[in-house]
Amino acid sequence: MTNFCSLPDDIYLMVINKLHAYKKCPSGMFKSNLFLLEISPRFRHLAVPLVYRTVFVIYGKENRKASGYLIDKPVDEPVQGISTNIELARHIGIDVASKVYIIISYLGNPLVGFEKVLELLTDVHLPAKELQLALQPAQFVASSRRADPNDHAQQVSMIVANIMALLPHVTKLSFNGYSSDKMAQVLSGKIAKDYADQLQKLHCMDAPKAYFANLKDASMDMNRKVKFKSPTLNNEVLEELYMINVSIDMDWSSLVVNGNLEFPNLHRLTILYDHTNLQAKQSYRIVLPKLKSLFIFASDACPILKQAVLPASMNSIDIRIGSRGYRSLKDITLPKAKSVTLRTGLGGDGNGKAVFYMCQLLGNAQGGQKITLSIVDPAIPVLAENITCTLITNMIIAAPTSTETFLALLGKLPRLSALSLYRARFDDAMEVIPAASEPCLPLNQQLKTVQLRYRSAECSAEIMVHALAYLVPRLVNLKNLTAAQVPQDMLFEQLMPLQSQYSHIGNVDYKLRKADTSNTPANATG
Repeated sequence: MTNFCSLPDDIYLMVINKLHAYKKCPSGMFKSNLFLLEISPRFRHLAVPLVYRTVFVIYGKENRKASGYLIDKPVDEPVQGISTNIELARHIGIDVASKVYIIISYLGNPLVGFEKVLELLTDVHLPAKELQLALQPAQFVASSRRADPNDHAQQVSMIVANIMALLPHVTKLSFNGYSSDKMAQVLSGKIAKDYADQLQKLHCMDAPKAYFANLKDASMDMNRKVKFKSPTLNNEVLEELYMINVSIDMDWSSLVVNGNLEFPNLHRLTILYDHTNLQAKQSYRIVLPKLKSLFIFASDACPILKQAVLPASMNSIDIRIGSRGYRSLKDITLPKAKSVTLRTGLGGDGNGKAVFYMCQLLGNAQGGQKITLSIVDPAIPVLAENITCTLITNMIIAAPTSTETFLALLGKLPRLSALSLYRARFDDAMEVIPAASEPCLPLNQQLKTVQLRYRSAECSAEIMVHALAYLVPRLVNLKNLTAAQVPQDMLFEQLMPLQSQYSHIGNVDYKLRKADTSNTPANATG
């Protein structure tokens, strides 16, 4: 057997990465990982770059909430308490730091906290290429008591200049927590603008008023308050774009050339539209020749699918729109993708046509390894005749589903490998489903995972046991069965006599309601 101490460094690093704790709070993550430096000298040598890669300074308590006590204090009064690992990092060797994380909690003026933080960082000159800022204004402080940006313009410029002097190599910048405070908005916008020429990655609220010539990865909250023009990005360079609260009629005209909006290198696009019912007015095409991943969330309108020119093949397409929205997409042809997911939102028309249009769109997707249909609107009736796409591999249904529909789906979808019913309504199972001891023919050769939930007012445990006792022997490749409301003892009492005849019954991982498990098939869990 190989001695652990003789393993090469790359194996050690794999172990260290497995042991490393990842937490949102930078101080908590740092403290949780200090033990890696105490295991052995070799562990310490290899773990130091990981443990100290983030230098953090937390001014004030994280997620501080204002109270009457705080409201009565002047807006410029410092919030006491600073937590940082800067001195330890300085002792270890500041050159290992790749990220600086600054959190500032304040009452009415974040500049007070920035001045204290910059005092700590003076003359450090960190080599970090990533800067993350979390600005946390106190809640319930009247706007009249917050600092006015117009009164602090010179101070803002000086602070930003000092930040850039201490962190001259930043190419990744992210902000969060400042949307409700004007001073924080001005400060964040100034930082983003002054770093604009060198940034390759930006995560922010609102689109800063700057041109980002080299930005490859952009994540922005467009804030949906007014009609927005597009952020000033270099569409020739952009590789990943994530935007939420996007106005349905956002104006991208500044980037349109000869009727086309081209993103020649974009490979990941995520758009979450706001909840308006506006109809898009733009007529230009959005050309995305290298797109690999597309995620869209919308209420009803989904203009980008109508405007987009997608590549012939992709890795993933995930569309989540309101039930009525799928009608407008019935003539769209999706490219072939390894994974295609269609999900409904709420607000269905109640006639099941949404399911029909979804299946029509899936049928136009030219196949894929994983085809998922998710119907989460309980108002949409799920009828077997509306499931016209036989390529579906995964189904999630939150609407009431009858025994007849359930059995029809098993026979109609030969590729189905995972099925989740969150409102199984098998009240007619006793009449429709024969006893478990009846001659057994496979119902579905591919189904491996089944999850069932039901309402006690619509279905009883006895009925579900009857249905499952019939189904489990006939689902020959079943690996996982989750039915947390079904009593184990009642189901296993019916399955045990069949286990010698159908050996796969003992190989299923059962997650059922706890009961006496002394006489149960293998792998049963409560």
